Amino acid sequence: MEARGFRPALGLAVVLLWVSTMPAQFIPVAHPTQTAVLPQPRGPIAVVAGSQATPVAAPGRQHGGLARRHQPGAPCVVQSENFIVFASTADWAKQVAQVAEEQRRDLALYWLGQELPAWPQRCPLHVQDAENLGAGGETRFALSRGIPGDWMMSVQGTRERILDSVLPHEITHTIFATHFGRTNKYVPRWADEGAATTVEHEEEKKKHRHFLKQFLQTGRGLAFNEMFRLKEYPSDILPLYAQGHSAVQFLLDQAGPRQFVQFLETGMQTGNWPAALVQHYEYESIGDFQLTWNQWLKDGSPADILAYSPLLRRQNQPGVALASSGVGPTDNLQLVASNPSDSWYKRKLHSTSGASATPIPPHNHFSGDPGRTASHSSTATAQQTHIQSPGEKILR
Repeated sequence: MEARGFRPALGLAVVLLWVSTMPAQFIPVAHPTQTAVLPQPRGPIAVVAGSQATPVAAPGRQHGGLARRHQPGAPCVVQSENFIVFASTADWAKQVAQVAEEQRRDLALYWLGQELPAWPQRCPLHVQDAENLGAGGETRFALSRGIPGDWMMSVQGTRERILDSVLPHEITHTIFATHFGRTNKYVPRWADEGAATTVEHEEEKKKHRHFLKQFLQTGRGLAFNEMFRLKEYPSDILPLYAQGHSAVQFLLDQAGPRQFVQFLETGMQTGNWPAALVQHYEYESIGDFQLTWNQWLKDGSPADILAYSPLLRRQNQPGVALASSGVGPTDNLQLVASNPSDSWYKRKLHSTSGASATPIPPHNHFSGDPGRTASHSSTATAQQTHIQSPGEKILR
């Protein structure tokens, strides 16, 4: 197991000032009170109801955290095959559980080409939604002998933004943790956060691109050789999100998600990232990769990346790289790229089923008091002093 550092605290004043303009902030959120272990057999989504917190035993399946049966004033609790959702209403908790399972399946197919098996431990998923509440989230887990466990996920924001940005971001973290956990290593920060931000709503991605320009123009960018070595969040964390997002998207546009995963596998197994870049993208070095990426940005990030990709230039056939990585011209990647104005999960559901996406209810039905947003921001900032348990990893 490897202990990982906690995200450095952002000033409360900065959080309150930028909450409506910055990309989704993946920071801790307050967890509902938890009192009783509640493992349950696998099965369809079900509401856990009752007046008392009563442990229920189930052989062969564990719950990765604590839960309780619903009481007046307490969060509603709904469980699915891989999640236990705590939310303000039963219907909302059921919808979050359903979308979380769908995204876990679809994002695993997108990144890995196959679904994940059910986790031995369900992941507690704590949801705080309110109108005008800034989007954000956190995922915690411990890695032991190549197996992630002791999950804990928190998400916040409007209902729409939770479903189309925060959930896919956090679920991508869990997919990477499960897939790469077998190496008993953690995914590099830039790649983990960069990949997670590429499946957010286009409005969130626009914010990353906007702030990236500011960071680079003010000297806050990271040299790629430094970025590749990072195992913890840097003190100046926001450039990592913006730069990681851009660098990962740049690689995805060249060869698709599955080749990106193979690139990470090679780099994590060997520790030789320059060689991994040569093998999977044909850049001569990390410096060559950075210079080419910089030129691409300077040229306005054109959609036609043939001039910036040694891999595609050698093949000289745009689209061949996508097919070679298992993503063909009519597969998921091009469907995602074809309609950037919509959210990832809506596009994915439509592309696989042909049906409309899971409807999103109005996101102004939060049952908390009017001062919830301000008090939440204060609580979230204070909680960033959380002392991490040995072996625990925290992702935003």
